[in-house]
Amino acid sequence: MASDVTLDLNGFTLDGFTIDPFETSGLLSNDTLNGICASGEVRNITVRNGVIRDWGEAGIDLQDATGSRVENILAASCGESGIYVGEGAVITGCVGESNGGLGIRAFTGSVVTNCTARSNAFAGINVGPASLVTHCVAFQNGDGFQFGDGSTVTECTSRSN
Repeated sequence: MASDVTLDLNGFTLDGFTIDPFETSGLLSNDTLNGICASGEVRNITVRNGVIRDWGEAGIDLQDATGSRVENILAASCGESGIYVGEGAVITGCVGESNGGLGIRAFTGSVVTNCTARSNAFAGINVGPASLVTHCVAFQNGDGFQFGDGSTVTECTSRSN
């Protein structure tokens, strides 16, 4: 993925499961890694308006990118993190649900606002140092919220973690 790219899913779903024609039970199998992934030194990637589910690792993996935005995404049932972004990211209006690791994870200097994390195996929302988390809800996760040093948390709710 290149810098300065916007991926608008327009309400569509990126589903990581594929039908295995050799599976006698008729079940789906997951043989994929990340739904959306950026590697290398890239900046300003935006992903918005859709569902990303059932990926073997992360639904969205932008950990190597800086200044990314993730907006109005449901990231569910991924093997590791639902949404995983690098430094200076903005995540807004997103849901991380039933992931095998973290629901939403952001590095240093990020902003997470109006997000919900539920039923994730580890933390619902995890941010690095000097980040802001506001108007978020975390429930039924391993841990509700995890914050780095110097982070600010306002008007959030954590329950049954």
